[in-house]
Amino acid sequence: MERRIQSTPGPNPRLPAGRSVSILLARVAAVALLAAGAFFGWVFHERYWLWRRCFNELGRCWDEVGEQVYVEQAGVIWGTLALVPLIAGLALLVWAHRHRS
Repeated sequence: MERRIQSTPGPNPRLPAGRSVSILLARVAAVALLAAGAFFGWVFHERYWLWRRCFNELGRCWDEVGEQVYVEQAGVIWGTLALVPLIAGLALLVWAHRHRS
């Protein structure tokens, strides 16, 4: 009688114990999205929020010190670029937390 030994694959030593690849990738992507959202939030603050009371009827603000023109539409653009990655990153973190192994 021939004896067969079945080998069962063990845990991958390159991954932390008990974590699947998809959860790990979701957490890495969530951190990247949160970092992007934080960066764009900083840009929103610098390019719009500090100047929100300076805009004239045309939606422009002239900074005499920095010699730059700020436009009111920048608030919508930078705000959207800040909120979308933040929401997606938080959603991924919640998903990864609920599906952790």
